Formats: sequence, structure tokens, C-alpha cells
Amino acid sequence: MKTALRWVSGNVFDPGACMTPATVVMSLRHGQVRHGFARTLCGPANSPPAIEQQPWTEGPPEAE
Repeated sequence: MKTALRWVSGNVFDPGACMTPATVVMSLRHGQVRHGFARTLCGPANSPPAIEQQPWTEGPPEAE
């Protein structure tokens, strides 16, 4: 199974806030999966940064 994730990685908000979580938790139909992440997530200072998750599909992961 694979999915695409999208997020803002630079502090482009005024005011903004960034964090670098060690793991990300992705939703599955009947549960969740945790994966190492360690990337920068940024968002407006008054709300937590968000990750947009595309629907899961079958197949190998995309090449980076």
C-alpha cells in the first residue's frame, strides 16, 4: 500500500510556527500506521501544522 503526503516545510506564515516530529501517524481504514518522519512541518502560529494525506492505493512506493 502507498499514499502521498503533502505539507508546508518552510515558515511562510506571518506569524508562523514549525515543528519536526520524529514520527507521523497515518490513518488506515481499520487503524493507523506509524512511520519515522523527522521532516519540518510549518503552519500558522495559532493552529498546529497539517499534513494532507491522499487515499491509499496498492503498489510499491514512489522513487524519491
